Amino acid sequence: MSIRSFLLAVLMLAVLGGIQSQAQTQKGPAPSLTSQKQIDELKSQIAALRAKVLSLETSQGDSAYRLFKLELSKDAYKSVVLDMTSRNYQRIDTDTGTFLISIEDASPYLDGYRIVLNIGNPSFAAYKGFKLTVKWNTSYKKGMDPQQWINAERTKEISFVGSLDAGSWNRVEMLLPSTTGEQLGYFVVSMETSTVSLLKK
Repeated sequence: MSIRSFLLAVLMLAVLGGIQSQAQTQKGPAPSLTSQKQIDELKSQIAALRAKVLSLETSQGDSAYRLFKLELSKDAYKSVVLDMTSRNYQRIDTDTGTFLISIEDASPYLDGYRIVLNIGNPSFAAYKGFKLTVKWNTSYKKGMDPQQWINAERTKEISFVGSLDAGSWNRVEMLLPSTTGEQLGYFVVSMETSTVSLLKK
């Protein structure tokens, strides 16, 4: 049973219990609960209770999403949220170095999307081989069920054998199958680097 169904059941039982209690305290024969006036009163009360439950669910959903965002922010720079409509770069950290990352292009490709990233390596070291983990979803909107939104998130890990050259921007392409533009409203990238290559004197 959902939270909404449970709360509505409890509140409706409380309303019916109150009406029955009032009927029992009155002298003479108990009035019929099926009178049109009482039915209208019940409908009005149920509608008000539904509105309250919806308000509680919305508040709960927004709180859960804020907690989700807080969890994401705990590892600042380990994961970055990229905007498909912006070319601004963001900092991203790995265990062996700090990089800059931005979206160069996002365009439909076959049944999905092709994403082109620019990964800047500001250090004097080159990195041979790296892995990107991307997560994507629709934009979260107020009133959404946070658990359903989280469950709809998709994840893909992609390993690259190429190098992230020192002191330069490096172009990286990836394909996201069975994806629409709407499903890229939320796009998160994290990164792992393996072999560090330094020049010898």
